[in-house]
Amino acid sequence: AEAFSGQLLLCHQAQIESADALIGEVVTALEAAAQAQPTPKHWWDTTTLIIMGDNGTSAQLDENCGVNVNFYWGDGRHKATVWEGGVRAPLIFAGYGVTVDGVCSVPVMAPDIYPTVNALMTVLPDPTVTVNGVSLMPLLTGGTLTRAATTGPGVQIYGPYIYTEMFSKNFDLAVYPSVWHLPTHTVYHRAATDGMYKVIKEYFKGPTCWALTTRYLRIFDWVGAVPGSQIEEEEIPFQPTHQAIEAMMGSI
Repeated sequence: AEAFSGQLLLCHQAQIESADALIGEVVTALEAAAQAQPTPKHWWDTTTLIIMGDNGTSAQLDENCGVNVNFYWGDGRHKATVWEGGVRAPLIFAGYGVTVDGVCSVPVMAPDIYPTVNALMTVLPDPTVTVNGVSLMPLLTGGTLTRAATTGPGVQIYGPYIYTEMFSKNFDLAVYPSVWHLPTHTVYHRAATDGMYKVIKEYFKGPTCWALTTRYLRIFDWVGAVPGSQIEEEEIPFQPTHQAIEAMMGSI
């Protein structure tokens, strides 16, 4: 069990405190606006607050906090990759439309937010936009999420999988100079998972297959050692289950 302590813990605590303060300012403003209505309400009666991380752990922790990120996620499995350390990020819904509390372990992805907002606002999606995600309203109301393969006007769902892609123009020229000969928006890395198994395709490499496993950690906070965990990949031989995931990746 690794220890989450020292300088890394201080950085983590400072970031959490900063994020909490900024979110608090937003909530305070929302509540003031709701109370100022002709019929005073609370902010959560009319507003849904959505908070999400844009990526996983930054490699800059090495520079700024003196922490070896690779020790926690494995070599090169941080932000700017399609590994779990780069793409697993928090997503929080609170307020209007959310009827259950707690932590949800169902894997979702950023394209799911657009149809979810449409559902919350009870408006139809833009017919000129192809929707690749599904509404998360079932999860926000205690139901079960279905991600069935669907093809039709304005919708393309690839089945019970979530996916991520990295394109050539997302890269920093100084760090990835070899990528810039590629045409604009050429896919450089991609990955897809059904929540149990994951297929990763990196540029100029064949697919590799992984099982998503839980690694348990020992986290030190101000009250002592507490248990913690993270989800990461463990490579396994290619299986028939992965063929369906790889086939889906080829159709995106």
